[in-house]
Amino acid sequence: MIKATTTLSLLRGTKLNDFGDEVDDDSGAAIVSAVPGSLVEVSRRIDDPVTGAWVEVSQLVARFTPGTFPAVAGDRVRDETTAELYWVRRVKATPRSIGGLGALRLDMSRTRPE
Repeated sequence: MIKATTTLSLLRGTKLNDFGDEVDDDSGAAIVSAVPGSLVEVSRRIDDPVTGAWVEVSQLVARFTPGTFPAVAGDRVRDETTAELYWVRRVKATPRSIGGLGALRLDMSRTRPE
């Protein structure tokens, strides 16, 4: 069972800015709105192999009941509680097991992936 910690909306699409460049359209209508989900930020320390220094890395993970959030990599997710935007890096669906329901997991970041 997934315990919802917030409500999230899915944004998709682009628009042209004043210079004719394609930019994310965060003002447009959401694909789905206010879907309950679990949003967790996990931090861990890793040893940077280049510098040998310890670096703290944060990872954002959102989980949903399967079929409720049609996200794909490259979409944006808005947390309706804090109004923060996140970019979806990876989507992974876990099938239903004998022990319970499946889950939809989104690995996200606060910055746009290149």
